[in-house]
This record gives sequence, structure tokens and C-alpha cells, in this order.
Amino acid sequence: MSYTSHSNQRSSDWTFGGKQAIHATMKILFLLFGILLLIATFVWFSYFVPLGCGMNPTGCREEFSVWSQIGLIHFWAPFAVSVAAMVYGIKRS
Repeated sequence: MSYTSHSNQRSSDWTFGGKQAIHATMKILFLLFGILLLIATFVWFSYFVPLGCGMNPTGCREEFSVWSQIGLIHFWAPFAVSVAAMVYGIKRS
């Protein structure tokens, strides 16, 4: 009989500790994902988008602004996702 109550106690302790560990891990993962995506967004928009245009054999004389349609697709969308992930990671309790 004492074995059963001891078993139940260990199960509830593990579940409580496990939930805290999962929440802390998810918080760190969301923050890391947001930071890495933010860095990747700047690298993508400032290096790879102009590089793709420069690989055009007819030449490319286009300027890429963050306020253009290309900026909306290639900069602001991943930037918004990265900020949302960081805010979610910070607010996660």
C-alpha cells in the first residue's frame, strides 16, 4: 500500500517538474528562433536578394528598398515572424 502512494507522489512530482522544464525550454527555443530568424532576414535581404538580381545575365540596375513590394515579401514578413516569436518567448510564463 505504501508503494502505491509513493508511486503516485513520484508521478505528480515528475509531471510538475516536467511541465516547468518544458515551458522553460520552449521559451528559450522561441527566443533563439526569433533571434536567428531576425539575423537571417537581414542577411537574406541585404545579400542574397541583390545577389539573385545580379546573377541575371541581362544585368540588374534595380535598387531594393524595404518599402517596396520586394521588401514586403522578403524583409517585413520574416521580420514580423521573428519579432512575434521573440515576444511570444518573452511573454510565455
